[in-house]
Amino acid sequence: MDAPNEIAYSRNLRDHRTSGRRLEVEKKIVIGSFARRLEEPIGEWSHHFQVYLRSMYENENPNAAGGQRNPQQPRVSDFVSKAVFRFLGPCPEYVEIVERGPFTVSSYCCGSLKVIVTLIFRVRYHTCGIVRHLITVPADGVPQIYSLNKRVQSIIFVNPSPRMKRMLRFTPKPIDLTKDNPDPEEQAEYLQRELRRARKSLLKHPRYLINPPKRNNDTTTP
Repeated sequence: MDAPNEIAYSRNLRDHRTSGRRLEVEKKIVIGSFARRLEEPIGEWSHHFQVYLRSMYENENPNAAGGQRNPQQPRVSDFVSKAVFRFLGPCPEYVEIVERGPFTVSSYCCGSLKVIVTLIFRVRYHTCGIVRHLITVPADGVPQIYSLNKRVQSIIFVNPSPRMKRMLRFTPKPIDLTKDNPDPEEQAEYLQRELRRARKSLLKHPRYLINPPKRNNDTTTP
């Protein structure tokens, strides 16, 4: 398994807050590769490989295969619109662009090589995420002809936009307004959410806003 990589960050360029509280939403994805030694080399290429990106399974062990996807978690294609794979080593194509999921690239190589993946998100004013990975191949002189390598990569979205929050299926935690010193910004966001929720509830019953029902004991005197 590859060594842990640095955390990838994506920032909302339309958010002008340079100080104060920051909202950080973390999503974990899996980047992996599968390489196979060819029985007969094709020119200078001795191995075939595949590199992929996918969402993380529920209770997944990065060192083991299998698992079941959590339907409450978004797929990579829910918030990623395009992935650019750039290979740092000998292979037929040094750059591959995948414009829709599943984000997978297959090609040939003659040894282990690195790949840098640039993630372009569906909300265009969020900065790109950079993910690095090492594609390993079976060592020469060993009977094993397959090589697997995968790991979990964290992506931190800093102050994501409302649309990005929906794509990430982010659910804010309830705010405790009874504590001694509540955060004013946190309190304001909570009250705005409750106000929007109340407005939506009232819009479902507009007759109560225009003609409120009369009580039975309301009588008019002649």
